[in-house]
Amino acid sequence: RFCVSNGCFMLSIVQIFLYLGDLEISNTNKKMAYILMWMGLVGSFFLSWVGAICDDSTEPSCDGNNTIHTTCAVLFFILYDIKMILTATVLDKSNNDIVLAIIAIFSLLARTKVYEYVLHVPLVTSDWALACFEWTNVTIIVLWTLRQLQAKCAGLCWYFGKFDEAVTTSIIWEKDTATATKITVIFYLATLIFTALLGLLFGYLPVTPHTLWYISDMWAYVPGNWISRWAVVLGAHFGLLAVAGVMADTQNSFRKKLLGLAAFGLFGLMIVGVCNENENITIHTTGAMIFFLSFDIYIIGTLLSLRNHHTEKQNQQEYQKLFILLFPGIIALLSHTLRILAVFPSLDPLLEWSDALAIIYFLTLDVQTYPNTCSDSGLALTRLSSSTKSPNSLKEHLLLV
Repeated sequence: RFCVSNGCFMLSIVQIFLYLGDLEISNTNKKMAYILMWMGLVGSFFLSWVGAICDDSTEPSCDGNNTIHTTCAVLFFILYDIKMILTATVLDKSNNDIVLAIIAIFSLLARTKVYEYVLHVPLVTSDWALACFEWTNVTIIVLWTLRQLQAKCAGLCWYFGKFDEAVTTSIIWEKDTATATKITVIFYLATLIFTALLGLLFGYLPVTPHTLWYISDMWAYVPGNWISRWAVVLGAHFGLLAVAGVMADTQNSFRKKLLGLAAFGLFGLMIVGVCNENENITIHTTGAMIFFLSFDIYIIGTLLSLRNHHTEKQNQQEYQKLFILLFPGIIALLSHTLRILAVFPSLDPLLEWSDALAIIYFLTLDVQTYPNTCSDSGLALTRLSSSTKSPNSLKEHLLLV
């Protein structure tokens, strides 16, 4: 689930590359290129749900739904296969990769028949044949995508950091740190609210009548676990972009280490989302500890660094930043400390909620207290200048991307 979610996020980004590469083709059909880009994006969206909702509803480690899983998988293959065919037949007739792909699929089916008749092997099961087709189709999609990147996108690359004058002149598309932060907050809060409503609707919340539940309880049962497996990883991606945007614009080495810890905490949050407590309590708890402890250190370090800065420069603006961050910081640290010490066991669910909400509030305020960082740094798609050496090999191109 973790790898599929991350891979689908990357595959979605690749669709933007391919679209811009298609626009470089002489006399290209721009409308068709736009449609094909969206076919790739929607296909990637369906594939991301394949990882979140597995195919077995009886196995506790899966807790999925075969109908939804299969439907999403089939829709991904249909959309991406049609995208490949239309790219070769309508958009770029000089490219014959899809012809090779079709030959590979039918040659595989032919070989299974030869294997049966020549070697007198009993008829293979339909599941075996389907598995062969699936693996072949996935392999072809990967190879075709890499070939398209090499052929069309040699002059494009991602840039992450501060948007200085040299970079701004070559930017094709960009999202600043402020936007990434807003998307992170939306995913964070929407996931909590939506999974809580689903739990109440389907009757597995509250776990104990008339008692507040833990956040993990919302992600341990169908369909709340499907949502957490999908949304937590995607939301954490944008959180990583926001944290890295601030990191790219700071010169303080201690501050960079603190932001690195926040990024590590978001990695722990991904683990919490993809593996609930009923599937593997050890993995789930480890992810939760990474998330909360990393952000505890990040909050403490941020507050102390601001305080130390004041004693040297007595900067009024920095005092205001400290004042703004102090409230959510204290709430998060106090909530986690009380939970660890088990001072009020009956209030543990409430303390977990206050801790989680204070963390996202602190992170948001921390980013927003640096307005220049919010607007002047982030993720951008840029075009290489004529003075920049273009990649010659597929390996060089992949390293560049």
